[in-house]
Amino acid sequence: MSRILTLLGVLAVLVASMTFAGLNGGQRVTLRLGLATFYRVPLSVVAFGALILGMVIFSVGEMTAHPKFI
Repeated sequence: MSRILTLLGVLAVLVASMTFAGLNGGQRVTLRLGLATFYRVPLSVVAFGALILGMVIFSVGEMTAHPKFI
């Protein structure tokens, strides 16, 4: 049962992100990262980058909080 719920959750995130990318494919934004500024970056790239960065930060935080699982 838990595996099915995990799979459904992953599929829901995948469908939502694909829908977001499809609806905002033509949107361009300016990305300011402190020292660097990037112009006309696709909004979907910014959103996916933020998602991946959030996953990495969460994973590092979990590994430092529970070092016996490393």
